[in-house]
Amino acid sequence: YTMLSTLRGHIGQIKAVSFSRDDIRLVSASVDGAVYEWSLETYSRIDENITKSCQYTAAAYTTGSYASMSRPAAPSGAEGGTSGAPATNTAVSEYVVSGSDKVLRQLGRNSTMRGYSLGADVAESIVYCNSASTLFVGTSSGVIRTFMYPLNGVEFKDYYVHTAKISHMRLTPAENLLFTSSESGALMIMHMQPVVQGRIQPKRPIDVGSSAALSGASAPPGGSLHPPFLDVVMLSRQALEDRLATERDLHAKMKDMQTQSEYQMQMKQLYYESELKSLRTDTTNTHNQAQVAYEELRRAKVTAETRSSEDKQQLEQDHVKAAGDLEALYERKLREMSTKYDELYKEKDDLEIDMEEKMRKQREQYQAALQAFTQELEAKLLSERSRYDALLKEMELMRVAHEEEVLQLHEEHDYEAAVF
Repeated sequence: YTMLSTLRGHIGQIKAVSFSRDDIRLVSASVDGAVYEWSLETYSRIDENITKSCQYTAAAYTTGSYASMSRPAAPSGAEGGTSGAPATNTAVSEYVVSGSDKVLRQLGRNSTMRGYSLGADVAESIVYCNSASTLFVGTSSGVIRTFMYPLNGVEFKDYYVHTAKISHMRLTPAENLLFTSSESGALMIMHMQPVVQGRIQPKRPIDVGSSAALSGASAPPGGSLHPPFLDVVMLSRQALEDRLATERDLHAKMKDMQTQSEYQMQMKQLYYESELKSLRTDTTNTHNQAQVAYEELRRAKVTAETRSSEDKQQLEQDHVKAAGDLEALYERKLREMSTKYDELYKEKDDLEIDMEEKMRKQREQYQAALQAFTQELEAKLLSERSRYDALLKEMELMRVAHEEEVLQLHEEHDYEAAVF
């Protein structure tokens, strides 16, 4: 591959990116509270929206951003143009973003910023369906919330699809299938049907050839390609609730540790900034003192010139020597301060690397604990099933023994009746 350009601007982790349909613009959202729109023709930033109190997690282009709006050509003979003047890209770019403040924001160039509350849920993924003018918002609770676009009100509809946080959502190019995935390991496929005046319209046909191309399979002659059946493992509701509770506790602990780490890093950054500010102040004071001494020497030089030429030459020599000493002292201190600044910056990088390593180890411990817990549950289920089968066999043996005993009693009774 060939690197075309590097888009710089974010200072935090980028959580969401979205391309316009014509692939000439890109919007990026980061946890640093910045939302930038980029031009992929000039590789430059063309719009920005910054909210320091929000950590953005989702973004998507919406109406007016998928195709360029061309300027009408000037009429023939008009001043400043001809009928064949080239069109310009003056599209009104609009996009929707959301983050930790649980507010759905509609942003864009040449448009008014508007926000709508999502309640207690955080948006994790946003998808816009252009053909249905519908906005799909995947939340942290596993609910898919739909809005009609443009967002002129607060009306929405919730679809309870997943039991855990939705991680990704994607639409097919035909915009008739919606794929959603969650942290519970479930992948859902939904076929969307338009509703006109309260009536469900006929389903849009699914391109079987495209599905076969995606899956790598081919349809049989004269038949249709059907998706394969799924293997489902049945668990009790109590076991599932216990597992979800354990996962929530682990996520909460990991989030607390991450918050503490971020707080410690911020405190260290503030300390280093204060130290750097103090060093700069000391340097400025030293420089001012050197300037004052220089002025005093210059005045002494002018006074000595009026007395005699010998005193003038001697004073000039003293002045040159003193100025050289002051300049050497200033340069030495400046080098020492620069060296100290580099050491502090290197120490900060080492701390960041150490913190990332600790977080990686904690994630590995979490995965190992989760795998061990899953294996323990499966072993218990197998043990209970074996015990149940043993009880069934024992009950069957007791039933056979009972029937033989009853049959023997009947035979003895018949024999006694025949004798007497």
